[in-house]
Amino acid sequence: MMANEGSQRRGLLNLGLLVVVVLLAATVWRVSRPTAPAGHVLVPDLHASDIRHITLTRQGEPKLEFARKAGIWRIVAPLQARANRMLVQSLLALPESRSPRRYTLKGLDLEHYGLAPPRVTIHYGNDHALRLGNLNPVNNLRYALAGKHLYLIQNALADLPESPALRWISLDLLPPDAHIRDLALPNLNIRAKSPSGWTVTPRPTHLMSDQIVRLLQNWSLASAYRVTTGPKAPTDGKPAQPIAITLDNGKTYRFTLISTQPELVLRREGLDIDYHLPADTAKALLALGKPERGDDAKGQGRTARAP
Repeated sequence: MMANEGSQRRGLLNLGLLVVVVLLAATVWRVSRPTAPAGHVLVPDLHASDIRHITLTRQGEPKLEFARKAGIWRIVAPLQARANRMLVQSLLALPESRSPRRYTLKGLDLEHYGLAPPRVTIHYGNDHALRLGNLNPVNNLRYALAGKHLYLIQNALADLPESPALRWISLDLLPPDAHIRDLALPNLNIRAKSPSGWTVTPRPTHLMSDQIVRLLQNWSLASAYRVTTGPKAPTDGKPAQPIAITLDNGKTYRFTLISTQPELVLRREGLDIDYHLPADTAKALLALGKPERGDDAKGQGRTARAP
């Protein structure tokens, strides 16, 4: 009899432990399971990967157009230049952004919200458009009009949609993954030889391949901290110092060295814009650095590629 009672107690204890385990597991599952994002998507059927063309219509500014070609976003109007990738990504993310508030348009005074006319209209292709209005003074969210609804969205773009085209130009001097074949600097020329190796003029007494590779990689990765429109001549009154960079696809990018102090300024031929870089960048872009390896430059391949 006592044995049966002990067995029953153990059974009840095991059952109680099982219930505790199940409750703990359910609690953990509720806490850890992913929750659906809150808010309303502005344009549910539009995804960044599907967008090929973006047009911004702004008050007081010319129409600004972007197009994706071979995976690279370019400004196609009012000028022709590679677009700043990070800024374009902010435009691409806008249709899928979420709004904590959504209002029907019936009875709303759109002029009060800066939407009649809108401050900016963003067209994604031919079928989708977003209109941006004023900031809400209470929560600093921006009014946006999509379809038949008014939304409040984070002001992630700030004043970018209303900025001139110059603000949208890529800060990178060369295209992504640029493979440099020839480099002509004011005091140095590097040309690829066939089938391999490099011709360097003037050639230093001691030249190692890593010096060439590093210099070309510095150019492949060079990025300015701002671009401006500048005067038509070098600021110090000296003759123009041309720079030419030819890629392995045959395209040549030409710059003029404007100054090295108090910052390095390079003017892009054809765009008439100045790229501003830190002054210490001049040493990395305009001359060979010190060798790091003991191999000779003769046996290296034709094209230096960015890592």
